[in-house]
Order: sequence, then structure tokens, then C-alpha cells
Amino acid sequence: MQSLDENNIGVTDKSDSENLEFKLKMVDGGGTRPLSSAEKMYKRHLTNVKKYQHKNPEKMKEKAKRYMQKLKMDTVKYEVFLEKRRNYYLNVVKPKKQKLLEEAHEALPTTLVI
Repeated sequence: MQSLDENNIGVTDKSDSENLEFKLKMVDGGGTRPLSSAEKMYKRHLTNVKKYQHKNPEKMKEKAKRYMQKLKMDTVKYEVFLEKRRNYYLNVVKPKKQKLLEEAHEALPTTLVI
């Protein structure tokens, strides 16, 4: 089995456990380093959570509904939630939409009709 050394050159004399360490790399500030055991476990946990949520959409829908009901009961937190939602729309969604509309308008062919 072939593994990678620090220069990403194929090396065939490494054991399988070392091979696994070299294959599991993480981008860190432009360079790469092997993942620690905790990082590997966390990545596996995230993938398992994603799979569970994908397989159980009804449960996730119910969980989200309960969360929103609980949030609405706490008026202070709900006001903060609404404010963040408004700000996101005003600062992110609306400018993106306007930029796309402007680009689409510029892309239209300009014809002079006489």
C-alpha cells in the first residue's frame, strides 16, 4: 500500500498505521499536519451526526419546532434572534440580491431601437 511522505511523494515501505496517519491530513494555515486522535474522533462524530440528521428528518423537524417554541417563550432571546435575522437580511441577502440583479441587467444586450 502506498503512502505519502512530507513532500507528497509515494512511499511503499510504511506500515498501514503510519499510512493512515499520513493520509489523514488537515489544512492548517497553508501547510498540512496529521490529525490528532481527538480531531479524528471529532470529525467522525460530525459525520455521524450529519448521517443521523439526514436519516431522521421527522425528528429533526420536531426538534426545531420545540426549539422555536422555547425561544419564543423567552422574549429577550427571541428579540435578539429577530434582530440578528433582520441584520443578516439587510447586510447579506439584500446586497447579494441587488448585485445579482445589477449583473444580470449589465449582461442584457443593449440595442438601440429607432
